[in-house]
Amino acid sequence: MTHHHAADAYAPEPNVIEQQAKRYLERTSRAATDPAPDRPLAPAIRRVQRRAVGWAVVAGLVSGGLIGGAELVASDFASSGEAGGGTIEGWLADWHIWVAFLAFAGVVSAIEILFLYWTALRATADFTTLAGTRLSGHPHGELVGRGLARGGLEFPNPQTLIFGIDAYARVPKWQVWARNVLYKLKVGVSSFLLRLFLRRVLGRMLVRGIIPLAAGPLYAVWNAIITWRIGREARLRVFGPRVVQDLVASFGQDPELREPAFRDRLFDGVGELVMRGHDAHPNFVLLLSSLREDLGHAADEIAVDWDETRQSLGSLTERQQRAAMATWTLTALLGSRIYAGQRALLGEAARAFGSTFDPAALRQLRGDLLDGRRIEPAELAVAPS
Repeated sequence: MTHHHAADAYAPEPNVIEQQAKRYLERTSRAATDPAPDRPLAPAIRRVQRRAVGWAVVAGLVSGGLIGGAELVASDFASSGEAGGGTIEGWLADWHIWVAFLAFAGVVSAIEILFLYWTALRATADFTTLAGTRLSGHPHGELVGRGLARGGLEFPNPQTLIFGIDAYARVPKWQVWARNVLYKLKVGVSSFLLRLFLRRVLGRMLVRGIIPLAAGPLYAVWNAIITWRIGREARLRVFGPRVVQDLVASFGQDPELREPAFRDRLFDGVGELVMRGHDAHPNFVLLLSSLREDLGHAADEIAVDWDETRQSLGSLTERQQRAAMATWTLTALLGSRIYAGQRALLGEAARAFGSTFDPAALRQLRGDLLDGRRIEPAELAVAPS
């Protein structure tokens, strides 16, 4: 049986680190009320992102410089040259020097990683404040908070069913495993692997003494990339819930949208898009939970049969078509990336509704969402009639 609580449907058992990160976000974000709808947030969002990336660059330069400098010092003290001269005998002769160097590098790297996590969570809290998102005292605050905490910590989304929908049903097991491994490599081990690659591939072309000096810029560039990606995902998790709330509110009490036949087709499309999105993203959980509450879907699990639904789309009323297209478009926008399969589904729906799908409009909406612009429900129908 699936969980009815949205936060439990996303992350049933948050660990201690997630809980602490969520509490930090609740304390640090200062959102109390929604900002004015016409307030442009993009400039402030970009300032927060640039500041986070800037601090990540500084951390990379400092840590890389310390580690690179320590390696040069260790090479000077080693009797057999740099890193044991590349021979087993050299390593054994100077093992105490290189153990001390590795211990120093480990401590510096650990401090750097902790600083990067703090920087990412600080930026996430700033985005939350700008959006006016409340993480406490709000029906979905727990779900949003857990999603933001996992995003800031670079934790992959849990592999749980979303009200019976398996977002990973069409992803090979090895790809899911590889994705989880890559998540763990992003912040910590990746920097070491890049330095190793630089040393092995470029060592013959450059003077080896220069390699340690390249550590600072290398760490800085990689930190900038990682922090930018974390910030982008945080913006998606902060501003996505606002659009979900506005869309569901636009349904009102329209009896056409509460017909069981339409509701089932609507959920078929959302569920199919979630599976084509290959990720149990918290925004998907929020959308499905909000729709279930608003439209009165009482079943524990949502059964998805897009093939059958696709054949009956032409029978929907004009109001139902607009609501379905807006909901399905938003579903595609809410994930970490938009997949070709999701665009194909929107194209199929548009053709069934007698209109044309506009991929350019979808890309524009994605940019608007990340820039914090309040997207009206009517704008989400990217297949205008």
